[in-house]
Amino acid sequence: MASPKIAKRARANTAGDTHLQHVEASTNQNSVNEAPINEAPVPSPKEMIKLKAEGLAELLHKAAKAHPDVNTMVTAAINSMMEERKKRIVDFDQYSKSIWSAINVRHSSKKGSKQYDLSFDVASEVSSTISHIANQCAEFSNPRTRLNGLETLRKIGKTICLSSNDTLGHEVQKQFQSDPSLENAMHDIVSEMSPAEREVVMNGPLWQKLDELEQLANDYCVFEGLHAVMDLIQGEGGNDAGEEEESEDDEDEDEEDYDEDEYDEEDEYGVTGDEHDIC
Repeated sequence: MASPKIAKRARANTAGDTHLQHVEASTNQNSVNEAPINEAPVPSPKEMIKLKAEGLAELLHKAAKAHPDVNTMVTAAINSMMEERKKRIVDFDQYSKSIWSAINVRHSSKKGSKQYDLSFDVASEVSSTISHIANQCAEFSNPRTRLNGLETLRKIGKTICLSSNDTLGHEVQKQFQSDPSLENAMHDIVSEMSPAEREVVMNGPLWQKLDELEQLANDYCVFEGLHAVMDLIQGEGGNDAGEEEESEDDEDEDEEDYDEDEYDEEDEYGVTGDEHDIC
């Protein structure tokens, strides 16, 4: 009698499901590398620029902290901007001329009531110009740019003091009796100056002109914070350069200012600041 056949046992699966695991891992890896179907596209630069500056800066700061490569690019861009601003010298002379024209020429033929209405727009233009100059003289700007900015703001201040001969000029002047934007801008510029830069101001013709503006400001009750600017320029124990006699070169410098058809105290207004005390 034949013995029954013994059934063969299945070979042990020593590899288990290893091959399946490799296939699954490969599939998962491919899925990770592939962008999700529903991922939002990267906004274009035109779309990004619509964001407010503060919000955009915050997003960029977070991206730089999270991604070293982004941080490298942002740092390089900032350093490049700093170096460019240090090299660039800005001349603001056109702004002082534009403000003088806006107050004394542009609307001079209009009636008093119309000038009164326009005075608020002109005062706003003056404030915007002052703010623009101060921003150009902010951190990392060229020392010559800061000096130019301070000189231009002085000219604008003098224009405001000596332009009260009609309704528009008078109303603009009245608004700056309570608007500290000019002296604040000056203070910001001087704050960015090094001690050596302030010495240049004190020992040059600009100091006498600033001292003259301070006297005019007292006469017309404007720019109450100008004395703080003068104090900051001198610093602790600074020389009182205002007591120095004005040299012939300084006088020539003053004449040059008024030869630019910008303004002449005697010819344009018929009076000097010393003859007024309206406070």
